[in-house]
Amino acid sequence: MSKRSKKGGLKNPPAVEVPKDQITQNTLCQFCHMGETKDILQSGRLYKLTSGKISEYYHYFCLLFSSHGVQRGKDEEGLNGFLAEDIRKEVKRGSALKCDFCTKGGATIPCHRKSCKKNYHFACGSLCSSPGEHYFIFRNNMDSFCYSHAPKQTKMSHVVRDSTCMVCLSSIDNGNQNTQDSPLKVCLDNSFTSPPPGPGPGRLVSPCCGRTFHRDCVQKTALQAGKAALKCPACNAKESFNEEMERCGIYIPHADAQWEMPENSNFYRFDDMLHMYRKCDAPTCTCPRGRENSRPGSQYEVIKCDTCGQSGVHIACGKLEFRNPVYICETCQPGDSTETSDSDDSCDDDLVREALLRHEEKRLRLIAEKNRLMAEERKRLETTKRDQDMMINQIKSIFSSSEPTSSNKDIQYCGSRIGVGVGGVVRPPQAVIRPYRPRYATHMPRRPINTGVTNVPDAPTEIVTLDDSDAENSNDTSGIVLNQEEDGDGLLKIDQVFSGEEASKIDNLDPVHADVFDSKDHSDDEGDDSDIEIIDMPVTNKKAKVLQDILKELQGDS
Repeated sequence: MSKRSKKGGLKNPPAVEVPKDQITQNTLCQFCHMGETKDILQSGRLYKLTSGKISEYYHYFCLLFSSHGVQRGKDEEGLNGFLAEDIRKEVKRGSALKCDFCTKGGATIPCHRKSCKKNYHFACGSLCSSPGEHYFIFRNNMDSFCYSHAPKQTKMSHVVRDSTCMVCLSSIDNGNQNTQDSPLKVCLDNSFTSPPPGPGPGRLVSPCCGRTFHRDCVQKTALQAGKAALKCPACNAKESFNEEMERCGIYIPHADAQWEMPENSNFYRFDDMLHMYRKCDAPTCTCPRGRENSRPGSQYEVIKCDTCGQSGVHIACGKLEFRNPVYICETCQPGDSTETSDSDDSCDDDLVREALLRHEEKRLRLIAEKNRLMAEERKRLETTKRDQDMMINQIKSIFSSSEPTSSNKDIQYCGSRIGVGVGGVVRPPQAVIRPYRPRYATHMPRRPINTGVTNVPDAPTEIVTLDDSDAENSNDTSGIVLNQEEDGDGLLKIDQVFSGEEASKIDNLDPVHADVFDSKDHSDDEGDDSDIEIIDMPVTNKKAKVLQDILKELQGDS
């Protein structure tokens, strides 16, 4: 978690993503001076970073590929680890760097080749089409290359001569391309008939099967599939294809596929695929535990229809063979030849009548089941409403017990009626609906841990001595050696404590600290202001014992 400041707020609050409909002329990135970009990656999206009373806006990829960018924080601090003070330093440094495309400042992304002097913004480099795209490698140190020094695909022996992109299925002549059309139509019109299939500007060759793809098609596929599901659209190779695409500057997010996300489960109905049909649809169910009970290996196991799988019966209810149960529902059963014969009309009428009766019984049974479930749900909701009303009454009783002050009598709250509450005071609403949930910059690509961080040498160890101003008022003869290390808290750590005879021996070992480890006699006094007080056990009187030993030594010398 982020550290908190002295005022109680977060020291480095996380950045919040800005939705597209809220991007204006006042919400521009401090690096590229743009809000919504036209590149496929959208420059990593725009984020709002608040530090104190100042709110600033940045694109995440503009920061990620800055040559002097430092990620010292955690994912939930700042802009995915980029702290506000470090970002301002990078913005100040980049104010003098001009972009080679738009000639504006803030071009903190250089070409990784040392001999190349090009600097550009992320959006400008991504949209460059002449002579080709600038590459941004989303791995290791997050390096960037101009088109002249970017990684090239030179292997041509395995290239397939088929001119169809397997993503957009395009095979139209390149000369019919219209730049005024939509990006999808431009991609469809951009075939490989002229020039022939192979590596080139805006094109990538798969290393596994030799197929040629549009670069934009591969990037859109990677954004939808993610790291877990991306593979070659032609041969389904995964490891070699992903490795080559990352080398050529394709961004593959470390996330699950978009069609497996919870927000898209209703469209693809993946949740329904995880649930099997387990209900007996027999006219008369004999299972003592109900129709929805299924016990495998017993006569009350639900057997699904072999044709549709949307109906089932218990083995006992459907009178199926226990060892090899096979069930086909009425809807999937083939028609009998006697039903279609014109020779016996009465037989047909009886069959139709029986089918109608069965259908009516099933309808009535389903209606009864529906009414039962509705009654149970209504009963449950009534119980929940009663409990909630009781809690609301308790809260109201707590509010009514306190008399309103004169300062809140004139407060008018929106959405409440006048006169409601104690003393005519209008109460605020009990719940607040928040339609928008902010998104933070987490689970995004990061720089290596050691990139841009200067190793601070350990501070030298210091020996701190404590000298009492009133040496005569000390309770005991003691010497203390403290070791202070330069850490975040600046606390003193006690290495060893010496007292009695041990403190007197220090004088002979280290004369420099003789003043610290003074073994003179001290007397008790209430005015002792020493920083550290050492309390001895009351059972043993060390001071008297030391005095007796000294007295014996003096008598022996005399």
